[in-house]
Amino acid sequence: MEQRKTTVKTEIKNGKKIVTTTTIATTDLNPMNLDEPQGAFLKCPVELPVTIAPKTKHTKGDFQRKALERHNYYRFLHGVPPLEWCSKCASKAQAYANHLAKTQSLEHSHDKSWGENLFTSTGSREPVISADAAVDSWYNEVNYIKNYTDPSPSNFYETGHFTQLVWKDTTHVGMAYAVNGNNAYIVANYLPPGNLLGKFPENVFPRTE
Repeated sequence: MEQRKTTVKTEIKNGKKIVTTTTIATTDLNPMNLDEPQGAFLKCPVELPVTIAPKTKHTKGDFQRKALERHNYYRFLHGVPPLEWCSKCASKAQAYANHLAKTQSLEHSHDKSWGENLFTSTGSREPVISADAAVDSWYNEVNYIKNYTDPSPSNFYETGHFTQLVWKDTTHVGMAYAVNGNNAYIVANYLPPGNLLGKFPENVFPRTE
């Protein structure tokens, strides 16, 4: 099922064409030890509109460095250990990003051996590729946290990216992107996976400052 949603607004101001785009990001809750109705419900991806940052020229190494730095900046704010880069996670993320770009979809792989966050963006003339924009959009869900206990299904839809990002027991991350036309697809994979019901209070904490 197609989960990607992009909104493009075009305006003419002072004789210039202004194009505004929005994107979606999705994450997965690992449905460990869930009964079938609840488990099936929580497998649905999260949709979150975000503002796109301007595209900047970068290399693959720059993208990976920024991805890791941005993750660890936010993890530091919540008092959890920094992540290490995982080449295996990144390779898996690259393969799946290629699949998403080819199919122009935003569906989760549902491979429960990994934690997984997804992000897509659309530029008016070329794809917007930004590790910072992806990680920032996931972190911004902190604004929807109601308490630091196991989330309800509806609240998880609003906060699942954030909780995976700062999940204490997650130790490694790999992140990659692929493009198709004006669309960019970003995938982050995490080991061990987070978002396990019954484990939120011991893995997701308020900001320490």
